[in-house]
Amino acid sequence: MSSSDVTWGVAGCGEGGVFGLSLAGRIVGAGAQNAGMDLAGLTAVVTGGAKGIGAGIAERLVAAGMHVVIADLDENAGVATAARIGGSFVRADVATTAGVRAAIDTARRRPGRIGVLVNNAGGVEGPGFPAAGPAEWEHTLDLNLRAVMLATQLVLAPMAGHGGGVIINVSCSFAACSGRVAVAGRASSRSPL
Repeated sequence: MSSSDVTWGVAGCGEGGVFGLSLAGRIVGAGAQNAGMDLAGLTAVVTGGAKGIGAGIAERLVAAGMHVVIADLDENAGVATAARIGGSFVRADVATTAGVRAAIDTARRRPGRIGVLVNNAGGVEGPGFPAAGPAEWEHTLDLNLRAVMLATQLVLAPMAGHGGGVIINVSCSFAACSGRVAVAGRASSRSPL
């Protein structure tokens, strides 16, 4: 098995919530090699899963029989969501290498292999475009792009070694559709996904 045996997916966000994601006990329409992949007993990592779209995805994955590790900075919401859905929580700043590693290492310690990675964490902290300086822009890129690439690198080999898996990169092109300059930093840093 190689990294090409891992299915890549993309979900989008908008006023209607998440689209492009179908979870009912199996991944469906996710590529020939993983179509119909049984999720029961596998572990999923959901970055940014404490609330909002991430919490909704985490809840659906648990309903499909997976153990879910929620990685988020919001400890209160993360602990509450994990308790409500029957998952677990790790406080992790995925804008840092240490935070991404902590999230993936927590999932590796769970029974059942990592079968799904949902790269959902993202946003813009501090001033948005065009007021953001170089340090704020670097943080935005670390959170919205580098974290996704590092988390993906860390799960590819284990997934491929166990017959495959699913990686879902949640992206947002809201700024492109709405014309709102304030969210252009997030949209432009996530659009390469």
